[in-house]
Amino acid sequence: MIAAAREFGARGFGVDIDPVLVAYATRKAEEAGVSERARFYLRDLFKTDVTGASVVTIYLLPTIMDRVAAKLAAS
Repeated sequence: MIAAAREFGARGFGVDIDPVLVAYATRKAEEAGVSERARFYLRDLFKTDVTGASVVTIYLLPTIMDRVAAKLAAS
């Protein structure tokens, strides 16, 4: 998302349940100068509203992808 914000002006947000990863991503967005367009939140993906998303990028273990697919299909 940071690259998309930097290269194409995209806007979006990321979520993770690990505060260290959220802090890392936030810091990288700030370093890239896109923190207003690329934001990161400490949240549970399965409790996050993604109904307005037109693109979803996911970095998860394959074992959880069935749950993610069901969530996205319901959105």
